[in-house]
Amino acid sequence: MIVEDERDLCAPIETEMEMPGEAREFQRVRGGGGGTDDCGEQGPDDDGGDILRRGRGVLPARVVAAKLAKKKKKKAELVKLVVPKAAAEPEEVDDGKKKVTIFFGTQTGTAEKNCAFVVQGKEKGDWLKNLQYGVFGLWNRQYEHFNKIAIDVGKIVSELGGQQLVPVGLGDDDQSIEDDFSAWRELVWPELDKLLRSEDDTTESTTYTAAVLEYRVVFHDDQLDDSISGKSLPNGYANANSVYDAQHPCRVNVAVKRELHTPASDRSCTHLEFDLAGTGLAYETGDHVGVYCENLIETVEEAERLLNLPPQTFFSIHADKEDGTPLGGSSLPQPFPPCTLRTALAGYAHLLGAPKKSDLIALAAYASDPSEADRLKFLASPAGKEEYAQYIVASQRSLLEVMADFPSAKPPLGVFFAAVAPRLQPRFYSISSSPKIAPSRIHVTCALVNEKTPTGRIHKGVCSTWMKNAVPSEESLDCSSAPVFVRTSNFKLPSDTKVPIIMIGPGTGLAPYRGFLQVTLIVISIFKNERKKERKNRLASNVWSMISRGGYVYVCGDAKGMARDVHRTLHNIVQEQGSLDNSKTESFVKNLQMTGRYLRDVW
Repeated sequence: MIVEDERDLCAPIETEMEMPGEAREFQRVRGGGGGTDDCGEQGPDDDGGDILRRGRGVLPARVVAAKLAKKKKKKAELVKLVVPKAAAEPEEVDDGKKKVTIFFGTQTGTAEKNCAFVVQGKEKGDWLKNLQYGVFGLWNRQYEHFNKIAIDVGKIVSELGGQQLVPVGLGDDDQSIEDDFSAWRELVWPELDKLLRSEDDTTESTTYTAAVLEYRVVFHDDQLDDSISGKSLPNGYANANSVYDAQHPCRVNVAVKRELHTPASDRSCTHLEFDLAGTGLAYETGDHVGVYCENLIETVEEAERLLNLPPQTFFSIHADKEDGTPLGGSSLPQPFPPCTLRTALAGYAHLLGAPKKSDLIALAAYASDPSEADRLKFLASPAGKEEYAQYIVASQRSLLEVMADFPSAKPPLGVFFAAVAPRLQPRFYSISSSPKIAPSRIHVTCALVNEKTPTGRIHKGVCSTWMKNAVPSEESLDCSSAPVFVRTSNFKLPSDTKVPIIMIGPGTGLAPYRGFLQVTLIVISIFKNERKKERKNRLASNVWSMISRGGYVYVCGDAKGMARDVHRTLHNIVQEQGSLDNSKTESFVKNLQMTGRYLRDVW
């Protein structure tokens, strides 16, 4: 049996949407011994097929894969090919055998190819009549179109003849997506048991628990050659590729760094410029830059203390046994290069995030104090839901704080990097420059995150602090550098430079507009703290006038507060200034969005 994994590092701008702890990686479960390629085609020796399939940008459920894997070998004839690749024809699917698929979908990523089979299949009738399926969506209620992808996929697959096992699960990251997933998962188990049980099988349904994943660890002496140690590839990323993306970023130097606030200010905002000269990395106005940075040394040292290991410990992690047999069903994230513990903790471990319930289960498995182990298990259980919400979520406790509260929990390195500390993800920022003015530079405008949490801990943003402390090449040859990549965006200026545009954004939400201003000269009206009624009326009249002349509306900033309020205000302006009823106002605003005249760059 082969379980294959593929991670997608894509995330909403400047946001890491944490997936359920038991759903961080996507697995495809296959019967037989054949391999697969990246398109999901069966290898020559496969006797089975995909049990789970993802839309790109999805990080679903290792638990489902582990559960199915236990029964897949015995039930291989009952569950075969689930969903073909995009180019598959109906006859490739309709082989008369029972098929099961679990879809996981989020709004971000590039799922066009994976979703094509659904959209294109609309004209093929009930070509999925032998398919039984479930759908779980992962999104945030504060964003527009809450779980629309999941809802649409569920509807379309049903129209194509598919039989839905359970209602569509709607994971909401604004509350607890992990609890949403757990509740939905409990509905799935009984249905899968029915499907996978043979007619003469009288055994009771099995209670399934998540296995604690673990890498195989090999310790090396500190003389390991740099060429294989990863030292020559800081953060484990090379920049020898002609095409750069999240998996293949480009390491670039920091050329310029400036503080934008005066010394009298109690806040900090950094202007940073990455030097692209000679790299081949290019961008367009309005794009985003993904930045891989490192944890602060103080954070790393605390992790070293909690793990009770010296920083110079040199080791490598492996996702297979010595004989090549995959570990954990190959659901482990791609191993990082051999390095010291300090390097691994600095560049690969997300140490300041709130631990998920699966992280607590892994810690409990290695807690030598029974009372601490029981407490961790309780926090991770359905019965401990409210206490977890208070102790972890409301208190904003980090992984390291939890480890400090449970000092007997000392997971080995293989478990720590596989099941306790998630991989450190890139941070995304709106690029605040235009290639028309700065073709060899990417500018970033970054507000420093430095906040006191309810526990009294001072939370220092990983990337914003790194940027504030960065050493530019204009000051030192020993300058700071980071692996970066560009993510394209639809946040673009209209091709017609005569069309009026409205740019709305507080604070660092102004970042992409700085790039806009570098493209062309724009007549600007700045409305600051417009609170008086007459000024509000004048603003509303101006906005409606520009929209009526084909203008574009841009919104950049906080999705939960500002962007939602702006959307409501825009709706009111259209309704009042255009003398429209509520239904026509909704249609008007929706048309602005559909035609690309109302664009949002929010996080």
